[in-house]
Amino acid sequence: MSWFKDWFSKFSKANSPISGAADQRMQQAADELLVLLDQHFQTTFESHPTSILIACAWLAGASLFRSFHFPNVGEPGQPVLSDRANELGPVILGIYFSALPMKIKMKLDPADLAGRIPAEEKPKLDLLTTQKIFQDSFHRILKKYKIDLIQGAKIGMIVCSRLTEKYCQQLNILDPKLAALVVSIGLVEGSKTRPLPL
Repeated sequence: MSWFKDWFSKFSKANSPISGAADQRMQQAADELLVLLDQHFQTTFESHPTSILIACAWLAGASLFRSFHFPNVGEPGQPVLSDRANELGPVILGIYFSALPMKIKMKLDPADLAGRIPAEEKPKLDLLTTQKIFQDSFHRILKKYKIDLIQGAKIGMIVCSRLTEKYCQQLNILDPKLAALVVSIGLVEGSKTRPLPL
């Protein structure tokens, strides 16, 4: 998984600001997505921080995947590798890292993105189950605020950064390095896996 390190070097150079007229709408949409996921923390996610983090990253990745408008061929869950995911993935991931508090950023290193999620931290849900539960609500939020699919991926990363701050800094129950790894893996998997139809 050395390609995660390539992503890290790319996003660190990427210029991907969120600004302009869309900024307020995107922040409002992020607020709603955060509330939606938080409501399920103790039940659906079984009070498991890595589960809620990767769920949000999967939703972001799937939004990025849908923005490519690939032909609707194949089964949900099927891997779909693409240059577009490789090109835009680091930019979207950069939103996550740029939004993190400095105290957390200082603890991160490219090597942190080259591992695997420990067995005890494996998510409580799989990717397709997460989509089945949350994707319709997520896309209703995007539609409500007139947000496109790429912006939807960015919103997912904004919420991932807020969740990371909450569990790593405010509650101090999750290692920031693990959080960054989980978000990175989730975004990659979501952007390279055919999602359930809307």
